Amino acid sequence: MRRRWDYIIIASIGLMAAVLAVDGAIALSNLRQLNEHARLVAETHEVRELTADVLQSLLDAETGQRGFILTGREEYLEPYAAALAQADEKIARLKEATRGNPLQQARVDVLEQSSRKLLETLRDGIEHRVTDGEQGSYEDAVDQAKQHMDAIRALEFEIRREETELLSQRQVKASRAYDSARWSIIGRLIFGLAAVAGLAMVVQRGIHSREQAANAIFQERERLRVTMSSIADAVIATDMEGRVTLLNSVAETMTGWKSDEARGRSLDEVFTIVSEDDERPVESPVSKSLREGVIVGLANHTILIGRNGMRYPIEDSAAPIRDVHGGMIGTVLVFHDVTAQREKQRVQAERARLTNLRADVGLAVARTDELGVVLSSCCESVVRNLRASTTCVWLRETPNAELRLAACAADDDREASDEVAGIEPQYHPRVQTSLIERIAEAGDAYFGNGELAAEVGEPACSFAGFPLMVEGRAVGVLAVTASQPLSEAASADMAMVCETLAQCIERRRAELQRQRIDARFKTLANSIPQLAWMVRPDGDVFWYNQRWYDYTGTTLDEMRGWGWQAVHDPRELPRVVEKLKRSFESGEPWEDIFPLRRHDGQFRWHLSRMMPLRDESGNIVMWFGTNTDVTEQREAEAALRESEQRFRQLADAMPQIVWVCRADGYTAQFNERWYNYTGCVGDECLGDGWVEWLHPDDRQATRELWQAAVQSGERYEIEYRFRGRDGSYRWFLSRAVPVRNDDNEIVQWFGTSTDIDDRKRDQQRLTESQQFLRSSLDALSSHIAVLDETGVILAVNEAWRRFGERNGLVTPYYAVGHNYLTACEPQSGACEEHASEASDGIREVIVGKRRNYLVEYPCHSPTEKRWFQMRVTPFHGISPTRVVVAHEDITHRVLAEQATQRRSEQLECLADIVARLNAARDVCQVLEIVAEGARDTIGAHQAVSSLTLNENWAQSINAVSLSDKYAEWRDFDVQPNGQGIYALVCQRARSMRLTQAELEAHPAWHAFGQYADQHPPMRGWVAAPMIDSDGENLGVLQLSDRYEGEFTRDDEAILNQMAQVASVAIENSRLYQDLKAADRRKDEFLATLAHELRNPLSPLSAAAQLLNMEPNDSEQVRELSTMITRQCEQLKRLIDDLLDVSR
Repeated sequence: MRRRWDYIIIASIGLMAAVLAVDGAIALSNLRQLNEHARLVAETHEVRELTADVLQSLLDAETGQRGFILTGREEYLEPYAAALAQADEKIARLKEATRGNPLQQARVDVLEQSSRKLLETLRDGIEHRVTDGEQGSYEDAVDQAKQHMDAIRALEFEIRREETELLSQRQVKASRAYDSARWSIIGRLIFGLAAVAGLAMVVQRGIHSREQAANAIFQERERLRVTMSSIADAVIATDMEGRVTLLNSVAETMTGWKSDEARGRSLDEVFTIVSEDDERPVESPVSKSLREGVIVGLANHTILIGRNGMRYPIEDSAAPIRDVHGGMIGTVLVFHDVTAQREKQRVQAERARLTNLRADVGLAVARTDELGVVLSSCCESVVRNLRASTTCVWLRETPNAELRLAACAADDDREASDEVAGIEPQYHPRVQTSLIERIAEAGDAYFGNGELAAEVGEPACSFAGFPLMVEGRAVGVLAVTASQPLSEAASADMAMVCETLAQCIERRRAELQRQRIDARFKTLANSIPQLAWMVRPDGDVFWYNQRWYDYTGTTLDEMRGWGWQAVHDPRELPRVVEKLKRSFESGEPWEDIFPLRRHDGQFRWHLSRMMPLRDESGNIVMWFGTNTDVTEQREAEAALRESEQRFRQLADAMPQIVWVCRADGYTAQFNERWYNYTGCVGDECLGDGWVEWLHPDDRQATRELWQAAVQSGERYEIEYRFRGRDGSYRWFLSRAVPVRNDDNEIVQWFGTSTDIDDRKRDQQRLTESQQFLRSSLDALSSHIAVLDETGVILAVNEAWRRFGERNGLVTPYYAVGHNYLTACEPQSGACEEHASEASDGIREVIVGKRRNYLVEYPCHSPTEKRWFQMRVTPFHGISPTRVVVAHEDITHRVLAEQATQRRSEQLECLADIVARLNAARDVCQVLEIVAEGARDTIGAHQAVSSLTLNENWAQSINAVSLSDKYAEWRDFDVQPNGQGIYALVCQRARSMRLTQAELEAHPAWHAFGQYADQHPPMRGWVAAPMIDSDGENLGVLQLSDRYEGEFTRDDEAILNQMAQVASVAIENSRLYQDLKAADRRKDEFLATLAHELRNPLSPLSAAAQLLNMEPNDSEQVRELSTMITRQCEQLKRLIDDLLDVSR
């Protein structure tokens, strides 16, 4: 089937090739016919054009000859000379064009003879005119020329008529040939499209059959690929030689080989397996399957080593692959990863050991043995359940103490001592340098390799250190060394084990610490100067310190329970008991002052305080109280109250606010002035309450300064705002000093707050006035400086500073504190001539010789021209003398004045130029006036005005004006070639202005070729086109090398105006010359016409007289009639010529 379709396609292509060859031959024939007809039509048009051209040349020659005969001017002979020179060539071309038409060839020959006769007749008339001048008669020459011309016109008409007929015939034939070719192409196109469509159908059916076969094969392969990729097991197929033929995606992942890379390699190279126990290589099941031809499965204790080094525990099997005849053609190996199963088994075993470990540690810490025994038991359990080599515990007695080894255990293969003292010295790390110390300091578990483990004396391959943490602090470290790294589960359980050990250690230490504290407490309680006692929650007193017994002279048995009432004053006892019972019921601290009887019977006042002691649950377990003898203190307080009363009376009499603070900064007292001003009531302003009356913006700074003063003991001073009772704020100056005792300790602070609001407002107004003055001065554009009587600068405004910075002027010239007069005297440069004058003027104003001083002066920088006005004015009514020096930049004003003056001068120049142009009657004179006037008006060293005729620069008229700077180039006279940038101005009819750099970089800029070395150099350039009233370009006006700087936009505008004026002047000059020429030609024509008209009139007059004399003489009448007719013909020709001239 496939071969049949191939034959059909080949035959179809051959048929199409043959059709295309025939079609090409037909198309070539049609193309030749079209070309031939097109050539004939083109020849017809050429003959018509050549015939018309010959006739026009002869007409020009005849017209030129007639004009020369009439006027005698040589310029009328130019058309005759041109026709004479070109006649033979044009007729020869016409003969060549009509070579294929004998009839036309004959007519052209006659035309050639008639042309020669006409030219000979015209030559004779011209020679006669040259010989006889205006006095001769040329009627015969004109008549002969007219006869020849009429014959030529008739021949030209015949030739054109013949060619017109031929043109019609040839166009019809060309149209028919075109239609034939077009329909032929359409037919071939339709046939070709049909052939291509048929061929496409044949090819499509062939392609479709091939696609069906390929699709069936692809689907079979795709089903196999999907099946291999979708199964979870890895599959490798081999041939009979054990070489890999196929790997599925799972096999590629596990072996690390891509199917394309492994194909053709030995299976042992791709599939490498070893024993799980001793990692010795084992035989592949494929080898056995190939050898025995049966299904083979290995024991499930093998490990696959991938190409990338990955190791996979696997279960595998191999089976033979047989063909349809039952013959063995290869094997297929199927295996899968059992890592998850092995890991699950390992995790279960490890979890059982960890459970045993937690149970052993729990039992160990629950025993009441010594801490060292408990720790050793825990270490043994860790070694046993984690299969560790050694386990050690280091403890820290105090937070900053050195770690010490407290317990250690080892496996059965190691020798370990039960006593800490017997452990090898390398187990005792040095503080701050060992790994154990770093673990304790970091507070995080550490896992290391054998090299790090060696730091603690163990050459094992794994080390793990766990800090024993209690409330964020390390009380010790448990370290484990083993031959295998600890798993994540073991590490997590070890963290819990360490937490249990840490809590056990902390409890044992807390118990020991409690025992020590009890002993220290009793010693401390008996040594304090107060009477101390402890009470049970129900109010039963069960302990007194020794000072109680010494003071009261009683015993514990007498005081036990509520026996303490015996030493109280009976008058105070009911109140004391009632208040004490309320405290027992509420659990609140208790404080009271009452008298206690001393052993000698004297009652002394005591300050008694009692505080509850609570357990972790918040329950009161006991009360602890003290009695402090305050008899002397009460007496001192009474004296103090009397002193404070006197102080208050004195403070209330003061106009300032007076306040008193404790040593810790607590505000304890204000005088009456405070309450009157703020409206504060009671104690709401004591302590930190007074801050509420401070302005919100002042509170933070006040607090910080007051706290700093209290801490340092330094004097305190600050200004802030207090709110009055009316809600308004006023400024106060607050000062405070510490009051110290004999030991130089601060006992209190005494302070005052003085109302300074009026003074602050005055200062504010003064500051605002100064700021207003400064802002006003800075807002001025003048550069202002204030000088003292010696010329020293006291102050400058912002404009002065900006001017100094802009001009690079720094101290000591224009800085405050330096002498301005001294700075002026050594000045040099552009301002030198005015510096001394300015210095003298300033001194005269300072000493009073002048009321003020004003001077304007130039002070040009290297990059710009500047002018300044300096005004010096003294301050009136103050002493010592102060003067103000104000520099005003008047550059813009001066430049504007100069521009106005320059514009006025330019207008005068323009007016003068216009006047001179009005008097000019010659184009050359106009160009010279414009060039010179433009150079003088704008101020340039070079000026050129150019006039062109139809942009023909080779015949242009140029006028050049050069200053003395370019005097050596005044003889330079090279005609421009029309390729420079000046021609671009004429083409665009728009002015251009370029700097020197822009001029040289412009693509239209050209030097003067071989005359470049002789041309005057150009520096900057501006040009404007000269345009007539019809918008046509007349030429260009251009300038170069401005006197100062570059050409400006104003210069360009003025040049445009001058170019327009020049255009008008040139047009006027041309019109004047044309009028003169027309007037001259009119005079010549009238003279000739008068002469020519008189010639026929004389014979006519004579004939009329003869007719009157002999009216019956018929012969004479005929002669006279003939003469009259001839003269009338002459008059008719003269009138025709007159009409031609008028046209």
